[in-house]
Amino acid sequence: MGIFGKLFGKKLENRGYFCAKCGVRWNTETMEMLYGGAGLVAGMITPGSNQYAGRCPKCEKLYCARCTSSKGITLQCPDCNVDLKAALHG
Repeated sequence: MGIFGKLFGKKLENRGYFCAKCGVRWNTETMEMLYGGAGLVAGMITPGSNQYAGRCPKCEKLYCARCTSSKGITLQCPDCNVDLKAALHG
């Protein structure tokens, strides 16, 4: 239980990660392990799927593969047209 849970006497709701465009949600524990942990392991992304595609370094929103735009082999933020980064944080 974190500091807020201790202060308010209950565990806060786990909101998880979700696509900024379509709202699909991903499992928090899996996402942290694959994309946010010390051993960064980015899996293969199926184009057009609702798999996590990346975070925009400019607007910092998360997107699934279905909602991104593509330029060659890179996936880009649909709003900023910047290449997405696989890492969840940083």
